[in-house]
Amino acid sequence: MVHPLGSIDLSVVAGTTPCQTQVEMTFLVVDTPSPYNAIIGRPCLNLMEAIVSTRHLLMKLPTRFGVGEARGDQQAARQCYKIVIIDKGKEKVLPVANVELRGDVKPEHLQPIEDVIQVPLE
Repeated sequence: MVHPLGSIDLSVVAGTTPCQTQVEMTFLVVDTPSPYNAIIGRPCLNLMEAIVSTRHLLMKLPTRFGVGEARGDQQAARQCYKIVIIDKGKEKVLPVANVELRGDVKPEHLQPIEDVIQVPLE
């Protein structure tokens, strides 16, 4: 289980000039070995209105100047995967830029919007 150390708000720019978009996102900071700098999930993709094709390592998103693209690198993706497999179980210390973390992160728990009624199934 991974426990967050805090969170940080960052400005994220996606796409290539001039078809770029910029959004502010909150990232959880965790202390766990990973070959990735950040993991962007559905809330971020929805915020950018992005469409992702993992097969093509491609993300497309609307911008003021047309459709922007962010392309992945197959070789880099393979290297990341290889690092995870080879270094599994090894502790590595990676340099991290000094950033101010917020320690007020509380896990979100979904609550029902109305009373829940139990119905017996027969």
